[in-house]
Amino acid sequence: MTDSKRKIVEIIIGSLLVIFGCVIFYEASIGFLFVYNKVGVSWEEISLLKVLYNYNFIASIVLFVSGILLMMRKKIGWIGSIIMSFFSAILLLINLFGRFVKGYEYVSTDSSYLIFYGVLIILFLAIGGMLLHKSFIKKYQPTKGIWILMLLFIIVLIVNEAFVKPIT
Repeated sequence: MTDSKRKIVEIIIGSLLVIFGCVIFYEASIGFLFVYNKVGVSWEEISLLKVLYNYNFIASIVLFVSGILLMMRKKIGWIGSIIMSFFSAILLLINLFGRFVKGYEYVSTDSSYLIFYGVLIILFLAIGGMLLHKSFIKKYQPTKGIWILMLLFIIVLIVNEAFVKPIT
């Protein structure tokens, strides 16, 4: 991949991550407001850290910032984009699996729902895969330590999401 093509791919991927970050932030806001209005608690009773943690606000902000930094051609943006792309794909798989196992009644299990999740999963995996292309590796020159750190971040995020997350 030439430098000019790589720059275009960086802008496209960065833009997609910014858009996904905004959509997830909006979805998290709607989910939080639904629960907030349903439960009827006051703002004084709410822990901001728990809200940020439990409603994927942090993930949406990291997606947004990673996308911006990738478009600015920063190494930390490339690293964050790889981590968040693979984490987002696996998070969608975890959520999809969890919805079927837990049997949420309000979630549609028709084919359009599965296709939508499948397309998003494939898209995030494709984004992560594109960012691992040799032209990106040549440009950003990650060390062995960076590769290990990225892998550890992805593992910790997945373990946290799958087994630890519920904080009340």
